[in-house]
Amino acid sequence: MNVGNEEVDSFLGVGSRPVEAIPAETVDDEDVPLIVSHEPKSKALPLPSKNVKDIVMAAAPGMKIAAPAQIAFEKVATLSLFYLACLADEDRTQNSKRSTLQVQDIHAALDRAGMQQIEGELETHYKRSRA
Repeated sequence: MNVGNEEVDSFLGVGSRPVEAIPAETVDDEDVPLIVSHEPKSKALPLPSKNVKDIVMAAAPGMKIAAPAQIAFEKVATLSLFYLACLADEDRTQNSKRSTLQVQDIHAALDRAGMQQIEGELETHYKRSRA
């Protein structure tokens, strides 16, 4: 699957109509498109709410999070992982016939997504988790 900027823009609705501010109270889950993976029958599940909240709270201790903001964080995190996974899979399929994503595929996906600054953190955490 070739996932380029056009596909992501299409998925997000970028460029198709003017972007308007929508009050958080009026946004229902039915209004948000489901993230569909490579397999037509499988759907990406959102990340666990507790895990996302713990990460946000660790980033800004003492901060309170409104319920609509929590939902937005969950959806952004899920979409970001989906996008990076698609980029990594594309790099994997273009560079070899292997069926397993490797760390170098994630690095290539981060480069393509313009997130080079995160690569240092990935190396640090990867080395710690293997110890």
